[in-house]
Parts: sequence; structure tokens; C-alpha cells
Amino acid sequence: FPLLQLGHFVPDFEKSIYLALEEGLMDKAGPIYAFSHDVLRESAYKLIPESDRKPLKKRIGLCLAQHADMANNADICTIAAVDQVNACSDILGPFERTSFARLNLAAGIYSMTSSSYSQARGYFEAGIALLKANHGDKQYHWNEQYHLCLDLYEMSVIVGFMDGHVENMESRLGAILSNARSFEDTLKAKRLHLKMISSRGDYAEATRQCLTVLSKLGEHFPERIDSSVVNDEISRTESLLKDVTKDHLMRLPVMTDKSKTFSMAFLNMLCTFSMFSQPNICHLSCCYMVKLTLEHGFCDESIIGLATFSRTLLLETDDVGTASRIGSLAESFLVGHNNEHAIRAKLTILVNAAVKSFVQPWQSVTEACLNGYKSGMIVGDVENGLLCANINCLSNFHIGSELKALQGTAQNYARQMTKHNQIGLLYGVMSVFDACAVLTGCHDTGLGFKNNKEISKIAIETKNTFLLHHVYIQRMCVHSYCREYMSVLELADMHRTLKVKRILEIIKIFHVGISALGVARDTRQDKWRHIGEESVKVMAHVVQYSKWNFTNKLHLLQAELHYLNGNLRAAEMSYKLSILCAQKHKFLHEEALAKELLAMFFIENKLADSGLDYLEMSMQKYSEWGADVKVRDIKSFIELVNCALNPSCR
Repeated sequence: FPLLQLGHFVPDFEKSIYLALEEGLMDKAGPIYAFSHDVLRESAYKLIPESDRKPLKKRIGLCLAQHADMANNADICTIAAVDQVNACSDILGPFERTSFARLNLAAGIYSMTSSSYSQARGYFEAGIALLKANHGDKQYHWNEQYHLCLDLYEMSVIVGFMDGHVENMESRLGAILSNARSFEDTLKAKRLHLKMISSRGDYAEATRQCLTVLSKLGEHFPERIDSSVVNDEISRTESLLKDVTKDHLMRLPVMTDKSKTFSMAFLNMLCTFSMFSQPNICHLSCCYMVKLTLEHGFCDESIIGLATFSRTLLLETDDVGTASRIGSLAESFLVGHNNEHAIRAKLTILVNAAVKSFVQPWQSVTEACLNGYKSGMIVGDVENGLLCANINCLSNFHIGSELKALQGTAQNYARQMTKHNQIGLLYGVMSVFDACAVLTGCHDTGLGFKNNKEISKIAIETKNTFLLHHVYIQRMCVHSYCREYMSVLELADMHRTLKVKRILEIIKIFHVGISALGVARDTRQDKWRHIGEESVKVMAHVVQYSKWNFTNKLHLLQAELHYLNGNLRAAEMSYKLSILCAQKHKFLHEEALAKELLAMFFIENKLADSGLDYLEMSMQKYSEWGADVKVRDIKSFIELVNCALNPSCR
């Protein structure tokens, strides 16, 4: 390797290196030589006159750059070159600055492949600074080095999303949009700009701007999108996919029409934005993606289009089987795909969190969401990675994971979301934390978390229906466990039922049913009975899709309805079946709830000893869940019951 050309700096260079090795001043590992201690390196560096240091760095950098192609690892050699030259950029000439700006771009891209995002951002910013230095920080560098500027500015923004440093993002995007020479050259910047808007939680505005770009690309949406428009489009798309298999899709040509590939990219983004704010647009978007794929060829976004359509089918039709088939079809492209991690993060949200959580054991979905989070963060897809984290956190609450551990997980996710400026997702994690806190009694984080009432207001102000839906359900669950049944019913009246085939909607129906039947027993008002009976009917319908997820809930609702109807023997049997199913299917929190309600049933029917036994068992399960507030409440109630049974304790 011609590094020995540097011999004119130190006479007899090779001999000097071996002498340093013999004296222990340097170490050698394969082709790599290094000082044996940082102090030695610093001392050697200080022997160089200060006026010679920058010229020496420049000469080393130029030599490394000149011969990088001859090295065994050209990328590492390029990085070594730019590290030297970036330290002396003020003594470079105009041509040298341009050359090393290009090398900084290459070094940054290489750093991103090893997930060194902060290092990559430094190289992109150094490249921009070198180009600016040629023109006194004016915008003239765009005229002379347009494509290099476009690449450096775009990569600076991309890596900013990845490592959470967003301070230069708006100015970089502004420079691209003001200097772009064509509509096509603005598209990547527009995509990045939309990501920035959505990261703040303003999904309605991101949706509006995305629709504007798609209109210019020739993809037009109806001015009025109602359920009939959506249902017609879903029906047509379902017909197109009726007999489609993986082999059929793999025989499609690769999508090469640039306009259509851009359309697919923006439709993909629109699916995400509108999922949070305008679901009907999301449903139309995935239908358009399927149609573009079948007409113009296959691309990575085609996989996302299929996955999103599977979710749409689940939510909008009764064809759960087809929804599951198309979701599995999308997943079949994942294994061995060269963009596996990025696609996994997205599919986790669409297939695992939506479709599979409805038909498969919910516990398996939480693990998939954790893997989706890891995959997204590995490739720098922060938005989808952290959305997987959000869903993982939410799902863990509803499957009965230990609450205090979940609070710790929520705090860790919140730090990541704060770092990457994912404010909309941050509120979702705060909502889970607050629900846990009400039950554990542990509220203090030092992170400035908002409570669920405050988050509800934010969701309404930002028109974030996705967040609002989740927050209301969290609040209902907590009120239900605390036996604050009227609060549950008031919230249910404020937040009407959405599509039943969302697993969180089933959770809502479950707690509304428990609350309504409890209030009906106390008040004998028919309106509460009707709500409870409807909850039983819905649960009896959805249990056909997943006995694992819903059987224990159905039995508990039936127990409460039997109790209301005065059928005490059937009620007791249903309570005990609910307990057995909750145990078998690992829903610890719902086992605790069923035991508590059975205890109340016994006590109210003058079987206090059995009731006290079940209160003790319920308290044990709530303790395992981490719900210390419930444990204290049940202890207090046990004392009241004992006092009622033993007048001498009064």
C-alpha cells in the first residue's frame, strides 16, 4: 500500500515503525498500527510544530484519498482521509473542498450502513460546510454543485431523523425546496418535510399536504369520501386480489415508472398519516396501491399496500379470513428481503398489531411489536420503529403485564420519542404510563408526563383520532378496575363505538358491559341493561375469531348478566369459567377482576366466607399485576366485611 510515500515526512519510515514496535511505543494488529497509549500519541503529535500540523493532516488526507481504491477496505480508507482533511478544511483550495465534500458524502453513507448516525451527520454537515466555504456561505454553491448539494442536504435531513438531531432540519429542507430545479427533485424533500410534520403529531396537516403532492403526481382522491365510496373501492380491490398468490405477484415486472414509484411512496405515507386522522382516506390509499401494483409492477411499497389492505378488510368487512390471508401474503415477502428490517417495522403495525391481534393470542403480538421496534431503530426508520414501541407498550397493559415494569418500559420509550421529536407517539406512551400510575400509585417520573385528561384535550385539539381512541379506552379500563362504573359509561357516551373489529374496541366493549350490568343491578334501569346485553352479544360474536383472547371476557359478561337476571347458579358457573379461562390464557389482570366480581357476588348473596376467600385470591393476583392501589382498596373492604360479620370489632 503506497502509504509509504509518506516516507518523505520521516526518513526510513518502515524501519522507524518496526523500531517503535520493538520499543513498545506502538502495537500492531494485522495491517493496523497504533500507539500503545493515548499519552504516547498525544506526545508524538505535540512534537510536530503547531504551524506544520494542519498541512501535515492535509497531506495525509490527500495521500489516503488518492490511494483509497488500492486499499483492501476503500470505505474505511475514505473515512480516514476525510477525518484528517476535515480538521484542516480552512487551508484547502476550492477544488480540494469540492472533492472532499464528495468524499464526506461517501463517508456519511458508509457510516449509516453501520448505524453510526451521529458520525454520518457530522460528515454530511462537513460536506455542506466545505461547499459553502467556496462561496462565503452564500447559496451560489447550489449553482456550481447542484447534485452534490442536493445529495448532502437530503442525507443531512434523513440522518437527522435517525439520530434525533433536528435543529438543522427545517433550514436544510428549505434550501432544497428553494433551489430545486424540477418538481421531481423536490419530492424527496417533500417526503421528509411530511415526516417532520407528522412527528409533531399534526397528522391532519400531513394528510392534507400529502394529498396535494399526490394530485400533482396524477393520483386524485374524491372530494367527498363517505362509507359508500370506501366500500365500493374495497369491493373492487378485493375482487382484484381474489385469486392472487405470491407466485403471481413475483411474476409481475418491477415498477420502473418514476411517477408511479413516487406515487407509491406518498400513498404509503398517506396511509400512515390518515390512519391517525382520517381513516377513510387510509382505506382508499391502500386500494390505490394495490391497483398501481397490478397495473405498473411490483416494488417494496406494494408489500405495504397489501398489508394495509388486510387491515382495511378486517375493519370494514366481515371477511376476517381474507384479511388474514392477505396479511400473511404480505408477510411472506419479508424473509430474505434485502430491506427486511424496514419492512418488518411497517408490517408489524399493519398485520401483527391490527389483524393478528384480533385472531391470534394477543401475547404473541407484543413480542412481534418489540421485534418491529428493534428492526425500525436498526435501519433508522424511527417513526415506524417507535410506533411499534407505542403499540408494544399499549398491548402489554391490556394483556396484564406487570405494571411497574411496564412503567419503566414506558419511560424508556418516552426518552427515545423525546430524543427523536416523535411528539404524537410520546403522548400515547404517556397515556399508558398514566393508566399504570393510577393502579400502582407511582406517579412521579421527573419527565414532565401529562395525565390522560390532559392528553385527551391535546388529541382533540390536534384531531388525532387514533390517540383519542386509545386514551379514552385507557381511562375506561382504569375506571372499570376501580369500580367507578358511571365514569366508564360517561366516557363511553362521549366516545362512541368505532369499528368493532379492533381489539382495543373489544376491550372497551368489555369494560362498558361490566360497568353497565353493574349499574343496571343497582338502579334497575333498562337502558343500562340494554347496553350490557349488547356487550354480551358482541363478545359472543367475536369469540369465534379468537377463543384465546375473548372467551374469558365473554364468560365474565355472561356471569354479570345472569346475576342481573337472578339466575344465580348460572352466574356462579360463568364467573368460575371466566377465572379458569383467564388463568389458562395468561390474562392475569382479568383473572383478578373475575375473582373480585365473584367475591362481590358471594358477599351480596350472604355467602361472606366464600366471598372473603375470593377477595384474598383476587388481592393476590392484583398484587402480582402490580396494582397496589387495588390491593389497598380490597384490604380495606375485607376489613369492612369482617367488621360487619363481627360486631365486636366496631
